[in-house]
Order: sequence, then structure tokens, then C-alpha cells
Amino acid sequence: MKAGIVVLAWGVFLASSALTAILQGVLVPARFYGGYNAQAGFPSGIVFFYVAIFGVSILAGIVLADVGRALLGTFASYGFAIVLTFTALSLPTLQSPFPPALLTDVAAVFTFTAFFPLPIIVILVGALLGAGISERL
Repeated sequence: MKAGIVVLAWGVFLASSALTAILQGVLVPARFYGGYNAQAGFPSGIVFFYVAIFGVSILAGIVLADVGRALLGTFASYGFAIVLTFTALSLPTLQSPFPPALLTDVAAVFTFTAFFPLPIIVILVGALLGAGISERL
């Protein structure tokens, strides 16, 4: 029961962090994968995004207290966060004058940008580090 609640809360936090970064314009594909622009500087919001998901992943690993559960919880919360993020970004298709296929494609691209490739590594390392800390305590 405790592990399920931790995984759900972890997934909700990951999705809300990604949506916050996307809606603030920090984690959009053109800015994130467009290369470094010396004039604009590095977006500091992206650092906060990675620090937040790393910290919560450590806490979730500590609470799950087992490497196997932490690994399973990582992928379950990651999948749940992807579904929540995609759903939230796809909601405008219900009442938008734009074609639904266009908005769904944009939601898929933004979701992919937010959760792959670096965030899965950060989440996995944080969870395993938290599980290791928990076994030491």
C-alpha cells in the first residue's frame, strides 16, 4: 500500500514538474534541443527541474527502502508521469479550433522532450541512490 502511494505521488510530482517547465517555456523542444545560445544564456529553470526530480527520486528511494522496489517504482512512476503529462497537454484538443492531430503531435513531442533522455537517468540514479541510503540507515 505504501509503495503504491509513493509511486503515484512520485509520478504526479514528475508530471507537474515537467508541465511547469514546459508551460514556463524552459523545456520546449526549440529551446532545449536548439543548441546553446551565448546571448540568451543557459535557462536556469532547467537546472531547477533536474534538481527537483533528482531530490524527489532520492526521497522516493529512501521511502521504498529496497533496490528492487525502487527500480520497479522508478519505471512505474515514469510511465504514470508520461501519461499524465501527455493527457494534460492534449486537453486543448477538446475545444480548440486547430486540428486535433496537430495538437496531439505537439503534445507527444513536448512529452518526449520533457522525459527523455536525461530525466530518466536522473530519476533512476536518484531512486537507486535513495535506496542505497535507506539500506545504510
